[in-house]
Amino acid sequence: MADDPSAHRGIDPNDRFDAVLEAIQRIVAIFWPERLIYLVGATAGMGLLLYAVVRLLTGEQQDWSALGLVLGSGGLFASAGGAVLILLNRSFALIREIALGRADEGQHP
Repeated sequence: MADDPSAHRGIDPNDRFDAVLEAIQRIVAIFWPERLIYLVGATAGMGLLLYAVVRLLTGEQQDWSALGLVLGSGGLFASAGGAVLILLNRSFALIREIALGRADEGQHP
């Protein structure tokens, strides 16, 4: 391919694929505890949100504390889920740089 940056430097595309695959495996191994914490937080937030909505809809509790539970659990879910998305976005950006051969040159997409 004429547009492949690795072709200009004589790098085998299979070696580039192996480097990207190894980078993915390293990122998954390094960040698993952090991802687990965020995913547990997001799951707990979603569970609390569903619980609060059910209580509101059944009429069991309709006051300011129920609204606080909805907003608090929604915030927990959003912040934990957002942290996972930021982590994945940064990881994939790094992998893209490795795949394009830019990581060792200090260039960024």
